[in-house]
Amino acid sequence: MTAHRRRRYQRLLRWYPAKWQRTNAAVVLGTLEENADRLGHSRPTVGEVWSLRAHGIAERGSPAVIIIAAALGLLLNVGPVIVLLSGAAADDPWQTGLRVTAQFAGGFLISTAAGALLLRGGRIAAESALAALASSAVAWALGGAALAAWGVGFNEADAGTSRSWFSDAFPILAGCAWFSGSCALFLIAHSLLRPLRLQTLRTILSTLLAIPTALALGLSSVTPTIPLLGAAVVLVVASFQLGTRPTRAKRVTYHRQALNQGQRTRIATVAAIAAVLGFGCAAFALIGSTWLPAVGDGTDAMRVGILSGAVIAIITVIAGAVVLVSRRGRVALAPATAAIGALICVAVSYSLSIDHAVGWPLLIPAAALTGLTGGLLLAPALPGPALLRASLVTAVSVALAAALGLIVITAISFIAPFLAVILAVSMARRPRGIKVIRNVAGPLGKEGLEQASP
Repeated sequence: MTAHRRRRYQRLLRWYPAKWQRTNAAVVLGTLEENADRLGHSRPTVGEVWSLRAHGIAERGSPAVIIIAAALGLLLNVGPVIVLLSGAAADDPWQTGLRVTAQFAGGFLISTAAGALLLRGGRIAAESALAALASSAVAWALGGAALAAWGVGFNEADAGTSRSWFSDAFPILAGCAWFSGSCALFLIAHSLLRPLRLQTLRTILSTLLAIPTALALGLSSVTPTIPLLGAAVVLVVASFQLGTRPTRAKRVTYHRQALNQGQRTRIATVAAIAAVLGFGCAAFALIGSTWLPAVGDGTDAMRVGILSGAVIAIITVIAGAVVLVSRRGRVALAPATAAIGALICVAVSYSLSIDHAVGWPLLIPAAALTGLTGGLLLAPALPGPALLRASLVTAVSVALAAALGLIVITAISFIAPFLAVILAVSMARRPRGIKVIRNVAGPLGKEGLEQASP
């Protein structure tokens, strides 16, 4: 029985990575057998089996594995966005089923990577993480099946045919997916709330957090926005856990001097003018047709307002770039260039007629450049060598472009005036860390004022 027990322990230790087994397997095996001899167990207990498997999987969840899982999840969620934007095979049920499968498989990978981050940070126990992983796999599979059943039922209603058993199963599939997702989130929340000593309160709070959160995640997963943003966050956080020191971007001394008061005043003035003009363009886009009937209907006024607002927003971007260059160096020029390129694409798109063949497609590169702007702004803070930073910038840019790029860039005429106001106010205020002191005994023995920076 001892040899049989030993073999079972050895099989359980195979859940751990090979490197870990070479270093620790012999010691852990000896400890397990000593404990079994002391307690008189002839085989591993259920608790030992569950714990060894859970901790073995946890050891395999290295930052590199987390990054790979999150990157695959991001790619699987970007694919449906590209298909929807291109309109290719939108009515093909097989293409639709493949898109849904990819989307929910990507969501599972991203949620698994996020849970692995919590596990590596010691936020949740390995046993809870393994149970949550199994529940989330069931939840994502049932959620994908529920969405497919809803799509089949929608097509059957349009065709006027009778409903099939699969479309009728939508409420059951959706309910089971919600229940499984709630169980997974309950396990995570229950483990996160370990500092609460009162078990009843801990269980109630975990339930209250899990049920609505599972519903919200299930509904948001229908569109790829939340999964893509989650993938970007997981990628950035996991990169900091790789053990590499953050590498600062190379900063040059060109135009890195602090802005003097005159320069700050000029930038504040330019930003204030851009804010006033931008708010005017936004107002014209909304109600301009009532001001100038000659401009056309509401659609024409909207196009003119967005076009003018995009041009005015370029002024705000240039003013903001001057401030960033003074603080960060030339590294700030790249995101500013990408943002200006996106605004130019929007301006050209809305300057064309509404039925022009190039009008709508121009918004796609505008969205891509918008995502690239966000990725480049984040680049100086990313850790690791140049190749890792470039990969992270690419992944974050793709996620932002697919999730928010089109929404942000089409609404930029309404967003830019508020950014201009923030820039104007920040430049008008006295910078922090600068104080005025009195030089009582200067080099010439005269009383004067001196600016000192700590």
